[in-house]
Amino acid sequence: MKHIVITLIAALFSTGVSAATLPASEASDPNGDFAGNPASAPVFSSDVRLVTGAQNKQNDIDFLTFDGFAEGTLSLDFVFTHPGGKNGKLDFLLQREAFKNKHSWPDHYHNPGHYTESISGLDGDSAHKVSYVLDGYTGPIHVALRFYDSDAFYGRDKRPLGVIYTAERVGAVMPAPAPSPAPVPLPAGLPLALAGIGALAALRTRSRAS
Repeated sequence: MKHIVITLIAALFSTGVSAATLPASEASDPNGDFAGNPASAPVFSSDVRLVTGAQNKQNDIDFLTFDGFAEGTLSLDFVFTHPGGKNGKLDFLLQREAFKNKHSWPDHYHNPGHYTESISGLDGDSAHKVSYVLDGYTGPIHVALRFYDSDAFYGRDKRPLGVIYTAERVGAVMPAPAPSPAPVPLPAGLPLALAGIGALAALRTRSRAS
């Protein structure tokens, strides 16, 4: 489909996940989880550049809504990683209309902007990227992530999080800061006039004192 560019990136990821203070242009759930129902999905406005979330149980669902895209935004890019894990699996669903319920799939007939993909084989040494090219579309976009396998939640080496993901708006044009107003030049004779007024006031004060 022309809207989607998919790449598999070889990389080396650490097994730990560290928390960080995020600027206002980023959003993250402290428990690595967002709403499991489309009715309560978080809505990210166009000024939120980066969203970070994660799988926090074996059968986990995250719903996300991207409200709009600023002028110049080229794509919405998702990157999925599985630090320290083996064979992470999920279903990726994206559409331009809201999901009817947590079990619904994109409407192939009435929603031409839909995309679905089953992602598997995520391990600690790779990442999977999905780039949804906007082609001038300004939103909204609704996303469902259905995680259904990760070795993080069974065995002796359990971890609190399974597959981790980021969603980033790429290429947004940020408004330039407003220029400072230029100083208004004073008339050439104004300083002399002010000096003259000051001198007259001084003479008046002296005459009253005498």
